[in-house]
Amino acid sequence: SPPQALTMRDGKVQPSIVYAFVAKGHTIVARERYGVSGAFQKAAWDCLSRLRDNPEASKMSIPLDNFTMNFKLVDDLAFMCMATEESGTQVPFLFLKQISDAFFDKYTGEENDYDDFTEILCRYMRKFADPVAVEKMSRIQRGLSEVKDVMVENIGAVLPLSTKHYTYNTAHAHSPDDSVVVGEGKGHGMG
Repeated sequence: SPPQALTMRDGKVQPSIVYAFVAKGHTIVARERYGVSGAFQKAAWDCLSRLRDNPEASKMSIPLDNFTMNFKLVDDLAFMCMATEESGTQVPFLFLKQISDAFFDKYTGEENDYDDFTEILCRYMRKFADPVAVEKMSRIQRGLSEVKDVMVENIGAVLPLSTKHYTYNTAHAHSPDDSVVVGEGKGHGMG
């Protein structure tokens, strides 16, 4: 089934992205939440600490009750969102991509004041609470993924051919006959 922007929980409509933050090092520089409370903030921070302990990890999704904690790391910056389980992973990681892009459009990451990013984070959370917008973004993302897969497949098919061509040309470029051909010809003072 397609990812959902809104879910029903306890008889109430709830957006798929319910909590998000941006952290620089060990400091949260922007955060926003919708209709959730509890120890999830500490849980998110604990998950982030574990993720940072793994130098190979740049993205991770961790299930927690009826939610997932989703992270994207870029250098010492962490982008996190907590999403409903029903939203899958596509919607949260699309959200993280968009907020990280918005962050780097506005900042270099070297600043000390990011106060106005909370407003931007809030705006993206509202955007991702709109089911029509989420479906459209998901459809576009799926299309881009399909195009990427086809391109990778085509590159995989073309590379062996270009390698053979390069190997053939390289092998013949250093033959003794080639040096004679290069030195002959009109206009080179030889004749």
